[in-house]
Amino acid sequence: MCELMTYRKLKKTTYLGLILLDFLGILLAFMLAFLLRHYIHDDNYYLPEYEYSIISIILGVFYVLILHSAGTQKRHPFGSWQVEVWAISSGIFKGTVLFMALAFLYREFSISRLIVFFHLVLAISIVSLIRLLWRLVIIQPSLRKGVKKRILAIVPSDENQSDIADNVGHSQIVITKRFQSEQDINKLESLITEKAIDGIEVAERGFPSETILKIALTASRLGLDLRIKPDLPGLLPLNFTLEEIDGELFWTAGRGLRELYPRTLKRIIDILLSTTLLILFFIPGLVFILLIGIGSRGGVFYNQERIGRKGHGFKLLKFRTMYKDATERLKKEPKLYDEFLKGFKLKIDPRITPIGNFLRRYSLDELPQLINILIGEMSFVGPRPVVQEELERYGELKDLLMSVPPGLTGLWQVSGRSDLTYDERVRLDLYYVENWSLSLDSQIIVRTLPAVLFSRGAY
Repeated sequence: MCELMTYRKLKKTTYLGLILLDFLGILLAFMLAFLLRHYIHDDNYYLPEYEYSIISIILGVFYVLILHSAGTQKRHPFGSWQVEVWAISSGIFKGTVLFMALAFLYREFSISRLIVFFHLVLAISIVSLIRLLWRLVIIQPSLRKGVKKRILAIVPSDENQSDIADNVGHSQIVITKRFQSEQDINKLESLITEKAIDGIEVAERGFPSETILKIALTASRLGLDLRIKPDLPGLLPLNFTLEEIDGELFWTAGRGLRELYPRTLKRIIDILLSTTLLILFFIPGLVFILLIGIGSRGGVFYNQERIGRKGHGFKLLKFRTMYKDATERLKKEPKLYDEFLKGFKLKIDPRITPIGNFLRRYSLDELPQLINILIGEMSFVGPRPVVQEELERYGELKDLLMSVPPGLTGLWQVSGRSDLTYDERVRLDLYYVENWSLSLDSQIIVRTLPAVLFSRGAY
């Protein structure tokens, strides 16, 4: 069956299957919530089974519509599971708040608050588990057997340029074609049929607006995904939104974390979270202090001058993970020393102690930075903290990137960590500063946990 499966069929099967399974999952969550409330209820408390059965069906349809509007049955199943779980959690939570608001306005209707709470927790857990099982049983085996999304990337061409080889990735194949004339555009539909294309990518740059319109209309008529790369060279990480003003369309740049409100909200969250975590990790921190002291000579803590918001220096705190004579040990290895000077990172680092390797692998050496966060020198999420030497590599972006506090984690942490090039890390930091939202922070924190636990890109 999988040999005959195409990406479009897989996407349609996933879409319809998840709508049904989400509905059943919501019903199951409500039934279990009802049973839990029934199990702990007082003798005099009456739970009307018929009315609650009707409510469960209505809620099932209600939540499925909310999850559908968030794109969780179409886009998210083929992306990151952590992002999908966040979208599910956010959708179900918003649905619960809306449902309770409606119940409050309609005074004749009443529902147990415990059932609502149990249902919220169970629905998020059950639907997330269903999505994970669907990935493991349906999507991943299909991808392994060659069912990939086929993207047609259209680029402008000169007559002397040759074709570009197909780019085969984990979940998609990018087929690049050079279009030279109007005749190529007229053959687009037959090319889509011949190559079994599922989506189109095209850049504004290099094509007249009439050509872009024809491509967009063709994609719309055939029901294909369409992505248009805007002609904003060098500015893509910035927060631009398309806005209509007096009948004209403009790309409008936002200010992200440079606005007062988001900075204040972010600071309040940092204070609350850092205080809580400092209390929770107090005992484990004492254990790490003991192991570091026993393992090698030197102090337990390590601090280094880093550049923070507005270019102000601060002492970044960490548990010591290196030998006392770390610099001398590195200079004894010329090749490793040269590699370090290129990117300030090493996969095999002779400076690190055995306990240091463990702490670094799981980012536990960064626990003391909770103190930096509490006093406002850092934030939980933000750009990488850098030293003065690295700051020079930021060039004209320096002031923009230094407009916010550096972070304990960030987009660079969940997008490959040390596997990224330096320019890629800077670009991700810039995107974060310009596109901050509470939702983005929450997603980064959720995605940081598996990146740390499975040591992805850590060294």
